[in-house]
Amino acid sequence: EQVRKKAVSAGLIHEHKMLSDVEGFSLIFEPGFSTSKTVTDVSGRGVGLDVVKKQVEKLSGTVSVWSEPGTGTRFTIKLPLTLAIIQGLLVRVGANIFAVPITSVLETMKVKAEEIKRIDNYEVFNLREDVVSLLRLHTLFHIQSEADESTRYIVVVGSKDSRIGILVDSLIGEEDVVIKPLKDRFTRSPGIAGASILGDGTVSLIIDVAQLLDLGMKMGIEERHHRQFAGGERG
Repeated sequence: EQVRKKAVSAGLIHEHKMLSDVEGFSLIFEPGFSTSKTVTDVSGRGVGLDVVKKQVEKLSGTVSVWSEPGTGTRFTIKLPLTLAIIQGLLVRVGANIFAVPITSVLETMKVKAEEIKRIDNYEVFNLREDVVSLLRLHTLFHIQSEADESTRYIVVVGSKDSRIGILVDSLIGEEDVVIKPLKDRFTRSPGIAGASILGDGTVSLIIDVAQLLDLGMKMGIEERHHRQFAGGERG
């Protein structure tokens, strides 16, 4: 509740927005965010967790937090076993090949066009009893898809508490890929962590799952906000 009040006062969220626990916890990683009422050498300046998150993501890792009143708080940082070679799920979008870190892949599924629904400006799909946000890689990266619109594949990435689906043309298979850093002009591309040259000489871009999850989280909050006000709620 203290995090929510601080987020509202800082203008990070609307006072009427309903947040899940995961969405609320993610706010503490925002730059300049602090619930401390006084500024000391170690707290109150809003510098800390946002820096941790950025550094972990530079290493192709993720950081998450869980907290329960009266029990405690747990931070979980996940890093690849090696920062040079990862096992990736290769997917195709048009003439392009992408590698999704296999440690972030929860499952894959074939989907028909009618199974993808739209909520306001965002697309979602049903994953058993849950509604999950969907990103089309060809739209995100402004490339041409060559798949039949009627049937494509979704790669579900993230964790049990935070997931997003990425729509691709086809699945190729798993392969160990060597991460190559991108030039400065490419590091600003959202959703791209690096590149790799595959065994056949093909260049593959490596997906930055953490950035896609951040985008999906923001989409989820916005969807909930729209549905809430469309229904006349003011919780």
